[in-house]
Formats: sequence, C-alpha cells, structure tokens
Amino acid sequence: IGLADPEALPLAIATQQAVEFVGLPEARIALAHATAYMCRTPKSREAYDALNAATEKIEMEQTKRVPERLKNKHFPVNPEG
Repeated sequence: IGLADPEALPLAIATQQAVEFVGLPEARIALAHATAYMCRTPKSREAYDALNAATEKIEMEQTKRVPERLKNKHFPVNPEG
C-alpha cells in the first residue's frame, strides 16, 4: 500500500495492538476491518522502489563522501576524529 494511503500503516499497527490486547476470537473483528481496508485502498510501490534504488547506489558506491561540516567529530567511531 505504501504511500498511496498514509493511514494504512497506522491502521495495521493499531490492529496488531488490538489483537495483542483483546486476543482471539474478539480480535477477528479488528483483523477483518484492517483486511477489508487494505484490500480496498490504492497501492503504491514508490517507497519500496526508492529504497531499492538508494540501496543499489550505495552498493555500487555511487555515493559521495559526507562533508566534513556534517560529521560528528566527537563520536568515537569516527576514524578522522
């Protein structure tokens, strides 16, 4: 569903919490509601595709170095600090 419906993720999380809180069989209602909502809502792969493209660029080392002004010079993992 992704970015096509920004309310889908909060609904999924709320449904998961409801299932944990009330348990079965009562949680079947929340599960049915969420399932019907997810089936009817528009779908989008935009975030998924963007993440894959960014990951591919990183793996191909098509990235630039972090500018010095953005680096945390006080962080012990920083090899230049």
